[in-house]
Amino acid sequence: MIVEKIPEIGELDPADKLQLVGELWNQLAEQSDTLEVDESIVAELDRRMEDYSNDPSKVTSREEAKMRILRSKQ
Repeated sequence: MIVEKIPEIGELDPADKLQLVGELWNQLAEQSDTLEVDESIVAELDRRMEDYSNDPSKVTSREEAKMRILRSKQ
């Protein structure tokens, strides 16, 4: 695990961790042509986009999903 290699990451506060995630994501985006993508993942994302395009009302927002998860833990 990366945190074991760089233990300072575990000591960051949540805001700094989120900033780190964003910076790492941006670096990956800049190097996207060098990343290999599993075709089954691409196919699943395409399927989900088609489902959304066919009926956007069936989509659950992030906030709705989070609330459902939190309610189920009570």
